[in-house]
Amino acid sequence: MAALGHPELDHPERGLYKTINGGKTWRKVLDIVVRGKHIGIYDVIMDPTNNNLLYVTTYDNLGGAGSQFYKTANGGKSWIRYTVGGSHYNKYFGRVVLDMSMSNPDIIYAIVNIDEPENKRVEIYRSNNSGKIWYKINKERYLEDTTFIK
Repeated sequence: MAALGHPELDHPERGLYKTINGGKTWRKVLDIVVRGKHIGIYDVIMDPTNNNLLYVTTYDNLGGAGSQFYKTANGGKSWIRYTVGGSHYNKYFGRVVLDMSMSNPDIIYAIVNIDEPENKRVEIYRSNNSGKIWYKINKERYLEDTTFIK
């Protein structure tokens, strides 16, 4: 279960939680703290062929450092942080929405809200290798709507 939390307030319960007993108990498997602030989980996708393989995005309403992309291959015991779109965009990251190809789970798509002052935009990326390397796939500089609905 992903806990985004209130966008304006810091909450230590933000994070990603896992249950192994049908929801009777939960334990936090991803807890991100940046600049002393707990960061919420924005999106989660699971590999349909391997329920231990999860991809998660975090969202920092202050932008940048807390908005990131993470992957676990062992059900949340350990996590790897990846960069979508190159490290030069990290300080302007907003919300990141993920999706996965059902025919090939190694293919992942990311819709990235870039909150750069004077140049807010949406960029779409594709990874062919489970998130290790990303390629920008939209040629338009701007998309009509930057509101994400999933």
